[in-house]
Amino acid sequence: MDIFERIASYRAENDGLAWNGTFRDYIELLKKDPPSDDSPRPCL
Repeated sequence: MDIFERIASYRAENDGLAWNGTFRDYIELLKKDPPSDDSPRPCL
């Protein structure tokens, strides 16, 4: 895999992980399924 394929793969993966909702949507998701103590926390 050359560097351009690696960059395209990284961008595709990154785009798939992007959040598309509102902050309120995010908070509602956290209320329904709070993170466990051993899960990584986002840096805010």
